[in-house]
Amino acid sequence: MYYLYSHHVIQQAIGCLGAVRMSEKLLTLYWNLLVVLMFGDAVVGVIWLFRYNVLVTNLQSDLKTKLNSEYGFDPRFQVSISSICYETVFQTIKQTKT
Repeated sequence: MYYLYSHHVIQQAIGCLGAVRMSEKLLTLYWNLLVVLMFGDAVVGVIWLFRYNVLVTNLQSDLKTKLNSEYGFDPRFQVSISSICYETVFQTIKQTKT
């Protein structure tokens, strides 16, 4: 995750330096980075568009299988599921009181 943030920091630094120094090369580099990132987002969006139906149709059965096989055996998975359940119950109770 830190890898993704470092790209944004570097990109913003290049844009800021380019603007402050009025450097055409740095501003061109900044613009090209923006175009590459926008193109990458579009590609990822198209891929997820086609994968979405597969994910949604298999989600419930895959989650049931994983819950039956790993809950109670994998501590990280158990903590994740338990915290989701706790938050859901807490939010439901909070909404019914208001």
